Order: sequence, then structure tokens, then C-alpha cells
Amino acid sequence: MANSEQFYVDAYSLSSFHVAPMYNEIKISNGATAFLYKRNERAFLISNWHVFSGRNRFSGQPLNTNGAIPNKFVFPVIPSSKYVNENPDSNFLLKTQISISYNLLNEYGEPNWQQHAVHGQEIDIAILEINPQLLLDCRHHFANSCVEKFPNQMGTVGAQAFVVGFPLAISTLGILPIWKGVSIASERFVPDKNGIFRFLIDGLAMEGMSGSPVYLRNTLIGAKTLIEGNDQIFPFTELVGVYSGRLKVSGTDTNTYLGEVWDVSYVDEIIDTGIRGSYVIK
Repeated sequence: MANSEQFYVDAYSLSSFHVAPMYNEIKISNGATAFLYKRNERAFLISNWHVFSGRNRFSGQPLNTNGAIPNKFVFPVIPSSKYVNENPDSNFLLKTQISISYNLLNEYGEPNWQQHAVHGQEIDIAILEINPQLLLDCRHHFANSCVEKFPNQMGTVGAQAFVVGFPLAISTLGILPIWKGVSIASERFVPDKNGIFRFLIDGLAMEGMSGSPVYLRNTLIGAKTLIEGNDQIFPFTELVGVYSGRLKVSGTDTNTYLGEVWDVSYVDEIIDTGIRGSYVIK
């Protein structure tokens, strides 16, 4: 049996956070998932457009039944090593959680987050640049830290993948995400009729997992991974997309058990050329 006074936490479990969308001090949904991403020495939180906007991406209408739109979100994080030293008992993760609050809107009521410049809310990804200083007090890991990629033929239809988030707000110790095993159910490298790259996964990813990172992982193969600024060999873990919810078929309530995943390349596109968040009522 493992020593109860020592923890081993998978590095990629430190990438996902359970975010609570808020209107001022009022929680307006049961929460979703966001994850850390790094590009050109800048830090970002990635989630879905519908999570940051609080709106249905198909209609543009508010998701909250009272019409409330989130203006900030709050999420708990794991304390950094300095807190571990101060709290050596085995329950420090639970006893010494830190909450981070971040504004979704600026002082003029404009979104601080960005969306895709061309497709807007049609691509259900949004990014929020964060101050790296916010991360100094917490254990964290960037979801795109693996510097190697799977060969395309290993990450295509039929491959196992993992959605790492918070189904129905379920977690370990109230803070660590759940790894939900799924399989890739459609061709990753074939665009839809609008030229957009997204793919389907087969598996019951549930409410609360919107915005989760989707990984390919091979625990038998080591890959160079940046962990806390250092190159380490870690299980081959490639970020391939952003989960946004279960596929709904118009005119039926039948559950397909299929989920939509947006290709990770759109994250870089939004970081490089994205525009301030907005919405269209349809």
C-alpha cells in the first residue's frame, strides 16, 4: 500500500480546473472545465465559447434560465510546494485549497476572452490570457507540454482517448479531475462540409466536462515533456482537442453517446489571430 503521507499526482491532472461561472457573487451554473495552455511564453485558460459567454452557440441566447451572463469565474487550485512544506500531513490538498477568481469582462463590460476570428461562435473554443503571476502559488501543468506527437495513424479513428475534466462536478479530493476513457469515433483528419476540423468521440462524457482537454496517451512509451520548466520523460500524452458536449440530433431526444471535440489547432489560431468575444442571436 502506498504511503498515505505521500501523493503522486499525474502532471496532466494539474492542467484541468473546475470553473464556476459567476454573475458577481452568484453561481449561475453547475460549472465546467478549463485547462492551462502555453504559447510563446504566454499563459492561457482554454474552455468552450459557450462556457465563457454563457450562451448557446447555436442560438446566441443565454444558457441560464434567468438570463444571467457570467462576468467572472472562480476555480480551486492545488497549493504550490511552499504550502506543502507548511502542511505536511496527508490531507493538505483538501485542507489548503486556494481559489482563483478571474474577470471575464473588463470595466466597460467587454469580454476579456477571445474567439475565432473567422468562425466566431461556430467553433466552440474560447481563450483567456492570464497573468502567469497567478500561477506562482499553485501546482500547475500546461496541457500542451508534450513536445512530441503521435504518428497520425496511431491517433485516428478507433484509438483510445481521454477526456480530463469534472463530470457532474465529480473529482478527487474536491480538486483533481476525472480521466474519462473514450474512443475516437470519426475521422480526425477529414473536415466537415464547412471545412472545420472536429471529430466525434464515443463514450458518456457528462455535464461539467465541457471545455475539457482531450488527450491521446500511451503509458508504455516515454516522451519528452516540459514539467515545471524541465525536460522529463513522461508517458506519451498528446493534446488533440477541446471537448464541447454531447452531440444532439435535431428532432430527437435520443442520446447518441457521441461527443464533439474541436481540433487543438484552433487554440493556436485564436491565440495568434483571435478577436474579442462576441455573439450573434440566431
